[in-house]
Amino acid sequence: MPDMLKPRSCIERLHSEGYAVSEYALRQWLRTGAIPARKAGNSFLLYYPNVLRYIRCENGQDNPPPTTHPANSFGRC
Repeated sequence: MPDMLKPRSCIERLHSEGYAVSEYALRQWLRTGAIPARKAGNSFLLYYPNVLRYIRCENGQDNPPPTTHPANSFGRC
């Protein structure tokens, strides 16, 4: 299997290997830069081993929680 994938193909591969990751979550990680990727036209190309490293927390610590805008935190302003 190729290791350079578009998000949809990456999700399919993750699911086939037993990882329960939504496409929405993966796209959020790409947008925030949590997983390095290259922009190719209107899509991203990502290196599958980098995705696995992020999911497995191979850097030895927990992944930071996503940052939210104060107005988006449960309707409080």
